[in-house]
Amino acid sequence: MSDMAIPKHNNAIEAMQRRQATELRRLEEQMQKQINKVKAENEKELARISKDYDVAFTQDKSEYDNKLNQMRQSYSKRLTEENAKYEVTIQELKQAQEARIAELRTNQEKEVNRTLDSHKEYMERAKLRFEEQKAKMEA
Repeated sequence: MSDMAIPKHNNAIEAMQRRQATELRRLEEQMQKQINKVKAENEKELARISKDYDVAFTQDKSEYDNKLNQMRQSYSKRLTEENAKYEVTIQELKQAQEARIAELRTNQEKEVNRTLDSHKEYMERAKLRFEEQKAKMEA
């Protein structure tokens, strides 16, 4: 090439490189804007999802707390009823035991009285026999 063509050619290459650099910068800015836009949308979506999760979690927690309290009240009421039944049963058993003990005492007293009466009768008969024997001996 001639000496004049080289600077023109170099100028053309430089101009083309500048256009390409400008185009690259423009594309880079566009891409950066798109990335920032997607990032902002993702952050908004993440905040919404996080908020929805927190709301759902709070609702579930409240629901389960209510159910737990209901169960506790139900079991407390049931425990109170069972304790009352237990106390009634214990009292009935104590009364039955006391009645059996009283009956046994009465039966034992009767048996002791019968034995004493039997011994008294035996002693009276023995005394009568002794008297008869004594009278026979004296006679």
